[in-house]
Amino acid sequence: MLSESKNNNIYGNIIQDCGFNGIYLLYSKNNILKDNDMKNCGLLVFGASLSEYINDVDTSNIVNGKILYHLINKNGIVVPNDAGEVILINCNNVNVTNLDLSDGTIGVELAYSNHNTISKNTLNNNNFAGIYLESSDENTIKTNTIENNGYGVTLQLADSNNIKNNEISSSNYGCYIYLSNSNNFLANNILYCTYGLNFNYPSKSNNIHHNNLLANGYNAWDENEKTNVWDNGKKGNYWADYEEKYPNAKKLWLKGIWSKPYDIPYVDNQDRYPLILPYISSNEKTTNIHISLLKKNIDSILLLKQLLIKKVG
Repeated sequence: MLSESKNNNIYGNIIQDCGFNGIYLLYSKNNILKDNDMKNCGLLVFGASLSEYINDVDTSNIVNGKILYHLINKNGIVVPNDAGEVILINCNNVNVTNLDLSDGTIGVELAYSNHNTISKNTLNNNNFAGIYLESSDENTIKTNTIENNGYGVTLQLADSNNIKNNEISSSNYGCYIYLSNSNNFLANNILYCTYGLNFNYPSKSNNIHHNNLLANGYNAWDENEKTNVWDNGKKGNYWADYEEKYPNAKKLWLKGIWSKPYDIPYVDNQDRYPLILPYISSNEKTTNIHISLLKKNIDSILLLKQLLIKKVG
């Protein structure tokens, strides 16, 4: 770990099984990393300004036998498929797709990087996070499998990003949002996390709907009083514990929602239109979680079918 340090050389090390970070650069700049071989860990960079993210980290650095791509000032490229970890610094319109970025410190880190796409990746068993965005706006995170990380997806000072159609599971935090505004969380499956969706104060004007949340310690947690919106005005999210929490609520089948809002701790927030059935988007394949959710609701599906037949008749 380097803290507030510059102009150091870190060369030719074998670093493995460290439990968190292999190499941690904290508020440190103009350091040179070459020929470092990291196993079951990787590189994490954190700074308070763009200059504190600028280090010389070339492709001789390895994470789990694959290349650590630490890219600065790149535009309009696709990250190669031999990546073991990806860090984008001041990059725009970069595609990170179809990669296995697992078993390290972090899968993908963005800092001061906008309009990038992170899609169809596997990001499992990373000690810190699957995906981390710092001071990065208008990025798209979609259709990734993100399992058993410290944080699944975490945003800090990151605005207007789209997080959609991801499978996020078995992490301390499925999504952790801090000082980040106007982000969209749509059609994600979030399950088996300590916290499913956690909006730390202050984070406002985030939109959250058509997500499936189940078997989390807290499905959701929002410390911002009525500044985030947990539905789109007609439909909200699927909460697997809804019936347990609201046993007297009624199913409004023709609208596909429950009669009572779903209360979200920590302050007075609500999903006004909680979904009766789990949401499955038209452009994604059916997954095991979808199958299990649908089996759980098979009686409800049959009843809905009967009501529709009756209405048409």
